[in-house]
Amino acid sequence: MFITAPNNQPSLFATAHKEILESLRRLPVAWMLAVLSIKHRYERSLLGPFWSTLTQAVYIIVIAFIFGTIFRSEANDFVPFVTCGLLILGWISVSLQESSGILIEKSYKIQEGDRWIFGHVCEVIFRNTLILAHHLIILAIVLIYYQNPISLLDISLALLGSTLIVVNLIGVGMVLALLSLRFRDFGPLVSGILKILFIVTPVMWKPELLGARKHLVDWNPVSHWINLIRDPLVYYSFRIDSLLITLASGVLGVLVDYLIYVYSHRRVSLWL
Repeated sequence: MFITAPNNQPSLFATAHKEILESLRRLPVAWMLAVLSIKHRYERSLLGPFWSTLTQAVYIIVIAFIFGTIFRSEANDFVPFVTCGLLILGWISVSLQESSGILIEKSYKIQEGDRWIFGHVCEVIFRNTLILAHHLIILAIVLIYYQNPISLLDISLALLGSTLIVVNLIGVGMVLALLSLRFRDFGPLVSGILKILFIVTPVMWKPELLGARKHLVDWNPVSHWINLIRDPLVYYSFRIDSLLITLASGVLGVLVDYLIYVYSHRRVSLWL
């Protein structure tokens, strides 16, 4: 039985809980929609999503060659580092960018009474995760070419890291989606922040290049997210501090997401 407000209507927490639980039950639907979205996007295409993979491969080759030459880095160390970093950061950036505008894009459904706000964000994250899975072929080829053997344990740790990143992306994505819906200037702001994030995150450069200021990288949570996948696959290691920070950011993101959703879920239709 719901806790009721003075006007005999369910409280904000009660209705928010109901909608969140319903959204969680419909998560398989979000996964199915993500798969169908990719199929529809590449319908009648010869290579399908691998066109995007091919483009990404060319981009990584150019970046690795240019920055490897500038920093005079060993190819067998720098190329896997850059490849893994760019793939993961690209996944994170595109997921957050698309999440920030997904409720505006789905406004027609919300106006028709669709309350599945959480599911729309999950669909975006799932779709980009599937695209990342295609792109990982690039990383596999690089690791084989440079003779970087990986064990089942390394793959398991990377999958654990990927799962934690997905949780973080859903939490942050929901916050960005609701804020962008309420404040339409927030979308371009997110785009600008993601461009800065691309520069300050060590994907094209190594933290060692900062010298005595190397510790500044630890203040970037996205750097720790990337470490959870890159370190097991490229360096055969696993950083506990990155795990703890990713867990903390995930819990914080979900908590903030929950509070914002409780406050705003009845107002969403008014913001369209």
